Amino acid sequence: MALTVKGIAGLNKPGLYGDGKGLYLHVAAGGCKSWILRFQLAKRRRDMGLGPLEEVTLAAARDAATEARKLVRAGVDPIDQRRGIVAARIADQAASELQRAGI
Repeated sequence: MALTVKGIAGLNKPGLYGDGKGLYLHVAAGGCKSWILRFQLAKRRRDMGLGPLEEVTLAAARDAATEARKLVRAGVDPIDQRRGIVAARIADQAASELQRAGI
């Protein structure tokens, strides 16, 4: 059963609440809520965090999950891809800092 914005507000018991197609709202013991996408690639189950409920709306979580599922269908691990993007950003920042320092 798909989640609704109104229904999410009333979810306070810790656990995973499914929206469908591998998208879950995780409610932690302390009451924090975050989005998780579960998928399987190369016979390995992965849980990908999509962000906290305070920052990622239900619609945005669904959109992010759809994009990640497209990558999985193409044989690309969306978690590894995101890590690669972050690493490239960090490397670019370090290179520009070195360039500014004249090194």
